[in-house]
Amino acid sequence: MQELQPADASNHDTQRRIFKSQRQETATHVYIRIDATQKPLSPLYEGPYPVSHRTDKLTRVTKNGKTITVSNDRIKPAYIETSAPQERKTSEPEKTAGKAELADATPKTESKPKTIYRTREWKQKNYLKKK
Repeated sequence: MQELQPADASNHDTQRRIFKSQRQETATHVYIRIDATQKPLSPLYEGPYPVSHRTDKLTRVTKNGKTITVSNDRIKPAYIETSAPQERKTSEPEKTAGKAELADATPKTESKPKTIYRTREWKQKNYLKKK
């Protein structure tokens, strides 16, 4: 019995790194998670709010004109489009104009199949006719 040695204690990975989005460190706007219990189908995040200052564990956000401090665990980066999307320029405007004229000359008529709603009464009458 004296020769038995205890097993080594398990290391619960005390230095474990928590996932943090790379975009979160440089985002100009963030969403803040709402931790309170809410009704079903209500949004989990509110925002986006502009970031005023950032540290390793906390982020200062301007919300409704006030600066609040929020834990980095509660924020998610917001992807905001900074400029209007550019329109694609066609290199050959003559061809597209000719196609538009051709389309106007021959109107397209799309025929959708007519949806038939058959009631229980209709089915019973037709079923009796078949026999």
